[in-house]
Amino acid sequence: MVRAADVPATGPPDPPPEVHPIRILCDNPPPRMDPIPVQERPQARPRISAVVPMFNEGRNVGAFLRSLHDQLAALADAFEIVVVNDGSKDDTRERVLEVAPACSVHYVELSRNFGKENALSAGLDAARGEVVVLLDGDGQHPPSLIPDMLAHWRRGADMVYAVRAHRRDESWVKRTGTAAFYAGMAWAAHVDIPPDAGDFRLLDRRVVDALRRLPERARFMIAEQVAHGRMPPGKGRSAA
Repeated sequence: MVRAADVPATGPPDPPPEVHPIRILCDNPPPRMDPIPVQERPQARPRISAVVPMFNEGRNVGAFLRSLHDQLAALADAFEIVVVNDGSKDDTRERVLEVAPACSVHYVELSRNFGKENALSAGLDAARGEVVVLLDGDGQHPPSLIPDMLAHWRRGADMVYAVRAHRRDESWVKRTGTAAFYAGMAWAAHVDIPPDAGDFRLLDRRVVDALRRLPERARFMIAEQVAHGRMPPGKGRSAA
């Protein structure tokens, strides 16, 4: 079961990210889907929304979006890629819009850089699918893992997260700092945050709807998702 907790406000909330008026594709998106009952999931081909926040990713964005599109097309009859441009200073906008019609992109542009957590929140607000996948636009989250994540969802998981298989490509300082950060957040938030879990995850529609009802503006998305997902999450491995 997924619940949205009543969290008392500690002060006036920060204003939400402004959406840039220059270009938003998919001006008349289909209505937001209802959750698929657990008992119907094994045979379901859900509508999938992939939410991809981007900041200065122009160099590789075309190849990444084509790869993601091809993977989603093999899994779903209807899908969308929600790209949230988080105030990029390079040519991310131009490169995304070049491939947008061929890649089923719903493009959202924020008026400035609000940070990844706010970009993810904006993407969740725009996503319409019965299943929503969050992944980075820099290629570190391989779309080839999405079928395994969807298999966990069909078996009843409302949330499936990928974890790094290793951190051998990072320095000792980075690995130590990361371990300390996750331990500190788990202690402060009073939730069991999975070690080495990042933002690469699959969410059922009802988890997305619960997150969208939360009043917080300053968010740590991983902790919120773990705190409000009451069913045991599935877990996959990323080689990143």
